[in-house]
Amino acid sequence: SNSTSFKWEKTINKHQIPNDSQTAIVNRTQLQFPILETTFPTITNYVSLEKRKLHKELKLFFDQIDKPKSFPKQLINDIINGDAIAVTDASVSPFTGVGASSFVITSTDLQTSFSGSHGVPKGSTKMDSYRAELYGIYSTLMCLHDIVLEYKIKSGSITIACDNKASLQNALEYNTRASVSQGSFDILWAISDLKKDLPIQIHPKHVKAHQDKR
Repeated sequence: SNSTSFKWEKTINKHQIPNDSQTAIVNRTQLQFPILETTFPTITNYVSLEKRKLHKELKLFFDQIDKPKSFPKQLINDIINGDAIAVTDASVSPFTGVGASSFVITSTDLQTSFSGSHGVPKGSTKMDSYRAELYGIYSTLMCLHDIVLEYKIKSGSITIACDNKASLQNALEYNTRASVSQGSFDILWAISDLKKDLPIQIHPKHVKAHQDKR
């Protein structure tokens, strides 16, 4: 295999691994220079809200999400009925190479929404719009997981719109796990794990960019 994923259990021969230890992805595509890749947290292993609060990366992620101040009844119904919409977008500075992404998950009447903005972590591949857009999709799925867990949604669907066709296809249309040689496979792996655990269907939709200027 060209990659190795090590997951240390909490107790090994009486030697304890720290509680905040996480899975590490070792990229061995260049055998002489193995790369320790970023691993993106998912909430599949942190079902309870109490456990999530103890996970530093998850807490930081969700602290950057704006939630409705009241019970989001309309959005819940729209997800169950398959009418909910999510939109994500991203950009990369041509001067600093820093990437950022944003998303919004909203009800059909646009009155109830979850939204978030995050910086995009760097990987072994260079930062570009494709990676940044992938992270926007990842962030959207993370928030959706939080919604279905908190409000006990068992079925439904949502449309996720994005202006980057390649990121939509690789993240949401393909069911096979990305190869380690594929660009931004670290984000794609996290997205794959999130999709498997979501009880709702995801419908990708490509939209043209910069429609506000027309």
